[in-house]
Amino acid sequence: MIILADLHILSGVRKTAILSQYRPDWVSERKPEYNCARVVLVPNPQASLAPGQNGAAILQPMSPELWAVEPGDELEAREGSKTVAVAKVVGVLAGEIAPPRALSTDLEGLNQDVTLAIFQAEGLVRDAIRAYEGLVEIERRIADHPDSSPVEREFGQRGTEMARKRLEVLRSVFKSG
Repeated sequence: MIILADLHILSGVRKTAILSQYRPDWVSERKPEYNCARVVLVPNPQASLAPGQNGAAILQPMSPELWAVEPGDELEAREGSKTVAVAKVVGVLAGEIAPPRALSTDLEGLNQDVTLAIFQAEGLVRDAIRAYEGLVEIERRIADHPDSSPVEREFGQRGTEMARKRLEVLRSVFKSG
């Protein structure tokens, strides 16, 4: 499991910036027990986030089977009892980033792993946007032809109904993300 998130480091709790490979415990309303997840900052895994800063991150749970998160959930990063960061879940993907071959000694390998995960995530987002735009075009055509006969001739009645349903789902995803 890979969790795409917008990460905010809280001011006044941590004194230093976080780097990729940071591994705090995470909790949420949906997942109240503490579970560890590795943070990879994107698009540049060598970047850092100082207290008060925001950035995009990939969270990779150490034990994904213990996690129950969905887009829109808020997670809290904990160091002991202190909440040091909050993350808003943007997306949840199946799969994982390959673990680093040798922590901090093989940065090139880690960069390749993170870059691959970023490209995969960007590809999914691009595909979703293309699907959304295609369905919006179908909806526009339906609106232009209230009798729906030209649209139904092109897509069939079942295809037109499926397009409407998919558009509703994609709209709800884009609103929650």
